[in-house]
Amino acid sequence: MKAYRYNLEKYSENKTDVFDNRKHFSEAIFSYYTDSGTEYRRKFQLSINTPESEFFKIAPLEINVKE
Repeated sequence: MKAYRYNLEKYSENKTDVFDNRKHFSEAIFSYYTDSGTEYRRKFQLSINTPESEFFKIAPLEINVKE
């Protein structure tokens, strides 16, 4: 079954790793919806201070999910 990208839910351009405070990165969380209305979320990480537009380039428009 396929889920389709819906929205950028959360974006952080400078986030710290939970286990190692020396590591910094940018993070974006996208929501995906199936035709039946089930929501899935995917997290993507890139180097620090990456703009939102780069995440839209790497986040796929559709993903395969099990239901």
